[in-house]
Amino acid sequence: SAMDGSKLRTEQRDAALGNLTSAMQGLQAYVQNVCGSDTEKILTSGFDVRHPRTPAVILDAPTGITAVNTQIEGQVKLKWDSCKGASLYMVQMAVDNPMPMPSPDWQLVGQSHKANFILENLQPGTKYIFRVAVINAAGVSGWSVVASCRPN
Repeated sequence: SAMDGSKLRTEQRDAALGNLTSAMQGLQAYVQNVCGSDTEKILTSGFDVRHPRTPAVILDAPTGITAVNTQIEGQVKLKWDSCKGASLYMVQMAVDNPMPMPSPDWQLVGQSHKANFILENLQPGTKYIFRVAVINAAGVSGWSVVASCRPN
């Protein structure tokens, strides 16, 4: 009856909805206390069974990483495939040294909530290598394969 828009009827509708919601929450708590985790009992009560939570697992390293020059001098855009469940991505960079060395001198250069990142003020003509890791509730993934780029 509150569909005609009168203020009193709208308030009555909202109060009735609040009472119904409260009653349903009480009934839900009662069913959960009585039934515990017995799926059949829960289903006979008329409620659906909630899917159990699965523990978070460390995600695989990001894939599909690419590094490309932008139209701005000394700027490189990194892209990679997004990882479902990712909270944050960490980006590392190193100068690619043609001389054999034990490992590159990786530096953390930023973090991103998206599956891309722009690096600026890089030395034109210097070859850089990049890698990405993903963070979620379980921890940090391994590092992606390396992508390289020589900024203009």
